[in-house]
Amino acid sequence: MGTFANGGIDFAAISAEMRSTMLPWMNGTVQIVDPNIGEQEWNAFTNEYSTDTAEVLWQGPARIQHLSGETMPYVGSSQIGVRGIRLQVPMDADLGFVRKGLQVIVIDGGSDPELEQLQFVVTSSINSSYAWGKTIECEVDVKSVANSTWSGIAGTVTNATQTPIANAVVRSFHHEDNIWIMDYETTTDVLGNYELPADAGIAVALVASATNFVTEYYNGAASFDMATTVTPVNHVETQNIDFELVAD
Repeated sequence: MGTFANGGIDFAAISAEMRSTMLPWMNGTVQIVDPNIGEQEWNAFTNEYSTDTAEVLWQGPARIQHLSGETMPYVGSSQIGVRGIRLQVPMDADLGFVRKGLQVIVIDGGSDPELEQLQFVVTSSINSSYAWGKTIECEVDVKSVANSTWSGIAGTVTNATQTPIANAVVRSFHHEDNIWIMDYETTTDVLGNYELPADAGIAVALVASATNFVTEYYNGAASFDMATTVTPVNHVETQNIDFELVAD
């Protein structure tokens, strides 16, 4: 194991021999990802980047440990406490320089499957003193905590000739204690398209209105009680909830 290369210790040879010793300690599987954030535009509604240019740099086994510290990032309306994780991964020729800002995605969390629901950001990375492993420390990506539960509804508002109606108002309502309570409101763009936030698992009635048009309740209904309700699914945007308004 203690071989020499060019007058010094051959750490690559040590790493290769110690890899089989480390693997039984690994309790999960992770990906190290370059999000290429500089080339992307964040969409706060879908909690995703607008382009799919993220690159998986490496995937493999890891020993996952929870860090004892806690940070309190600001996520818009409140502060939340999040914990970081420490990863120990075997040295691998395919794993290049791991820099601060790269992302870690837990593919298999082992005894902590909830880690698979989050994304982590690398804060530091060092080689072990014996060179057969790499230690990576991460903090949870605040966006994945702040928006861990989201849903949406999308569609188009047109007139009877399928011409898009811009600036139409679309609202959602849920039924509670025998009354309809408004949840969210949005307006259509120049193509008549809209995207509306929603609460997963709660059935809503949708209403579209526009100047010089008769208000319509989905799906072609004339009132709340006759409307077809839509029940959004978590992490899914329910699409093709369209309206065709009749001129007033």
